[in-house]
Amino acid sequence: YETVMVVPHEEACSVDGVRISPLPVNGGRASRMLLTVPRLLARAISEKADIYHFHDPELMPAGLLLKLLGKRVVYDVHEHYRTKILSKPWLPKAARVPIAFAVDAFESAASRVYDGVVTVDGHIAKKFCGRAVIVSNFPYAPDGFEKAAPVKRRDGEFRLVYVGGLSGERGLYKMVEAMGLVEGDIRLYLAGKHSPQALEKAKKIKGFERVVWLGTVPWKKSIELQHSADAGLLLLQPSPSYKNTGEGIAKLFEYMMCGLPVLASDFPNIKSILEKEGCGLTVDPADPAQIADRVMYLAKYPDIRRGMAAAGMRAVREKYNWEHESEKLLGLYEKILAG
Repeated sequence: YETVMVVPHEEACSVDGVRISPLPVNGGRASRMLLTVPRLLARAISEKADIYHFHDPELMPAGLLLKLLGKRVVYDVHEHYRTKILSKPWLPKAARVPIAFAVDAFESAASRVYDGVVTVDGHIAKKFCGRAVIVSNFPYAPDGFEKAAPVKRRDGEFRLVYVGGLSGERGLYKMVEAMGLVEGDIRLYLAGKHSPQALEKAKKIKGFERVVWLGTVPWKKSIELQHSADAGLLLLQPSPSYKNTGEGIAKLFEYMMCGLPVLASDFPNIKSILEKEGCGLTVDPADPAQIADRVMYLAKYPDIRRGMAAAGMRAVREKYNWEHESEKLLGLYEKILAG
């Protein structure tokens, strides 16, 4: 497929055969809704594409307009939006429930009009009553990726890594607190988007002296960082968004691909994968003492870590990879194009 991304970006370019059709980069939610969405719709129409595949809930009306123009449209659902809206701190509490249920009702109705619906997991797919295709966020794992992983360092430091959004709900503060309880030469490397407030709050927690704060890094740099680490952390905090869905766990499979044993939240969806594949440990993500204890266990037993790492890479090679998962998406495209 000739593939075009219509997205906010600085300039027109082509990356790995994908053409970027740039929109002005606007800040803030209001400007995205009032300026970016209309511009995006106009640009999308001008592309005269065979299939339009959109990812953001604010584009649902644009998707309906494209359908009115006779276009083929796929709606990609990353999150359970009703649940997410109920926990949005920037919305007044009194407004969250009516807005959440209004968005949910609109999404249910609009999804019946689109030509296809893609979801990230079975929990979200249930809402669409059999109309959704589940395409999980598994990593791209090229042939020979295991051999390409660099040899681990030999500097004596036990290196933990977390790559992703740096916020309280993603476990930022509990990870830092745990660093204040561990013993030995253990450091935590953090990479990802964050707010200034999150950084300032993290700095005040005992344990930050063991943290290497990298901020946002390019994806390839994040892969190098994971290759250099000894274990990966995925300590999502208990919430309806994370506890029963596949949301937020894409990095679990990336850690596995990079040969990292994983220390993760003891949620059923995560625990079942780690126990089945034997590639990590689970812990109460809200308990820094328990997190610290499990970290020191991993640091103490390198043979166990190596076994978990090998099991994780094997699982990615055999099933948790984009090469296998992409067949579902390509199958949906072919079905839509065939009418």
